[in-house]
Amino acid sequence: MTSTKLLRSGWGPIILAVVVLSAIRIAFAGLSGLVDDEAYYATWALNPALSYYDHPPMVAWLITPWILLFDVNSLSVRAPAILISLIGLLVVARTAFLLFSEEIAQRTIWFFLAMPMIAVGSIIMTPDVPSVLFSGLTLWALAELNRSHNANWWLLVGVFAGLGFLSKYTNLFLGISILLWLFARDNRKWFASAQLWLGGFIAALISSPVLIWNYQNNWVSFYKQFGRMSTAEKFGLSYFGEFIGGLFVLSGVLIFLLALYGFYLIVRDLAKNFNNQKWLLSASLIPLVLYFFYHSMFGRVQQNWLAPIYPQLAMFAAYAVSQILDEAKKRKAQMFATGLGFVMIAGIFTHAFSPIIRLRNDPTSQMHGWTDFSASVNKLRLEQGAEWIATSSFATNAQLAIASHKKASVYQLNERLRYLHAPAPSALVQTQKALYVELDRRARQEFLTKQYSTVEELPPLLRHSTLVAPIKYRVFLLSNPRGNPFTAR
Repeated sequence: MTSTKLLRSGWGPIILAVVVLSAIRIAFAGLSGLVDDEAYYATWALNPALSYYDHPPMVAWLITPWILLFDVNSLSVRAPAILISLIGLLVVARTAFLLFSEEIAQRTIWFFLAMPMIAVGSIIMTPDVPSVLFSGLTLWALAELNRSHNANWWLLVGVFAGLGFLSKYTNLFLGISILLWLFARDNRKWFASAQLWLGGFIAALISSPVLIWNYQNNWVSFYKQFGRMSTAEKFGLSYFGEFIGGLFVLSGVLIFLLALYGFYLIVRDLAKNFNNQKWLLSASLIPLVLYFFYHSMFGRVQQNWLAPIYPQLAMFAAYAVSQILDEAKKRKAQMFATGLGFVMIAGIFTHAFSPIIRLRNDPTSQMHGWTDFSASVNKLRLEQGAEWIATSSFATNAQLAIASHKKASVYQLNERLRYLHAPAPSALVQTQKALYVELDRRARQEFLTKQYSTVEELPPLLRHSTLVAPIKYRVFLLSNPRGNPFTAR
């Protein structure tokens, strides 16, 4: 296809937008520091394992090759997210085309690009990145199956479903979605297909590293993730508004309103005349949304937990616009919705480097000041004759471990279940003098005195950020341990 035809087809401007946004993402990824969770996953990648306490292993597996090739830095940790975002665009476009039309596929991509959640998720490397990819690939394979009626697509469904489980436990909800779609009258025939059952076997086989690791470690990861509701608060609506508000903002406000309208239109159409494509799209997000709707009645729902439904929201929004009969109104609806989304994204990226508003607990402040701060910590450590750095939170531990990589050993004294994948501190380390560094509000002096006979508080250290006032860290020199100092939970 020539450049003129490409431009006329509507894909030319999309490709240009993707190139420009990708350049911005690469620049942002390389120039900004890691957030706490990214640093935590980077420490996983330094110790590859079958799985991990908090999540399945895919996020670490994707980071490991990059840090082996280019050492540990912001860009090497985030490179997989940027590449996956490009693959994801192709997957979303093809799926929307199979379910609806080329016009809706193009509008879907515009809405997808303009979603703040996707813009941030295309840079920040977390388990949600592969989770969204493999969720989208599973839906794409099902759409190809629905279009072609070729049972062999079930094999790819199994591959992507298994890889999704290796990414995040949330992807299990897609299994319920597949069952919902299968029980529709036009799809029950697939239960007699050998490929369906073989696909299920493939999914289970690919998922086996997580099962093996959990079996070897008393199912600790399953207890942590699937036990959330057992520790939930009493019924109430305190978190429901936050749940809906987060979806509203991170979808791009007007895009979310269009998505709601598109969902209403499709459900109304399904009530009148069953349509397999529309039912597949609806079934792909209903179980996940219903569960977290219920969860929000008992506790906080982190917005990233809903990341796998954002491609579907973009498709619902695109469908809603496609139902507008007046072409001028269609263009205006898309322009205002995507325009607002891009303005919000620009605001987020700008704020990460230069504060637009002052927030008391600004999450982007996590990305600033760690290089200089770790240099101060290591200088003090050497001055005090300490052999290693101690912490008592995974966030401080991860940031210092990455910033001090190859310069000093960093160990978290408590929550040792988080580090089942890594070599345990040696007997020598347990007896050596340590420099304890922790965020002021997280510092645990009473805990330290239980672990060490000699606990000497030193002047605090400050981590500087342009977004907030200097962040205070309390510092203690630890010596003469009372037995193994790493025994605390």
